[in-house]
Amino acid sequence: MIDTESRVAKKDSVRITATISTGQHEALLELAGRKKVSIAWLIREAVDKLVEEMDGGRRLPFDS
Repeated sequence: MIDTESRVAKKDSVRITATISTGQHEALLELAGRKKVSIAWLIREAVDKLVEEMDGGRRLPFDS
């Protein structure tokens, strides 16, 4: 499993709760198992991609 602690700094993170369907959960479990990552990692990746897509492209850390 990928070490997600190094990717998400605790002081720079926010915990959220979301309700998903049973089917969505099962799909995430299967995908996480195949990719050998956590569901949390998959969700963070999906959020990053959604924000990138809706914001017009990936931003560099020094962009404002």
